Amino acid sequence: MAPMSDADRTLVVDFVGEVSELAPGDMLTFGRDADLSIDDNQFLHRQLGRFEYKNGSWWVTNVGRTMALDVLDKASHSQSRVAPGRGAPIAFEHMVIRFTAGPTTYEI
Repeated sequence: MAPMSDADRTLVVDFVGEVSELAPGDMLTFGRDADLSIDDNQFLHRQLGRFEYKNGSWWVTNVGRTMALDVLDKASHSQSRVAPGRGAPIAFEHMVIRFTAGPTTYEI
């Protein structure tokens, strides 16, 4: 079996039916005023997170200052937390990114 090329590594991001398909070289920010606009919630950072392809993997980076991103594997009970200013490679095939801004919890 031949190794997967970067062209075959598409990331699909779905937020309440708004679907973005990203190819290596693409980047998608999410937050209150970002590429993927989550909500106008005043507690939500303008840009909270970013999906990007680097070093042969897709990464989620927390570009916020106070909120953590929880990354949950949909196939198991595995999860990880991405603290503000940190990034992590996306290790799960199907996952949820969960975060809370004020009284509201969101999932991507």
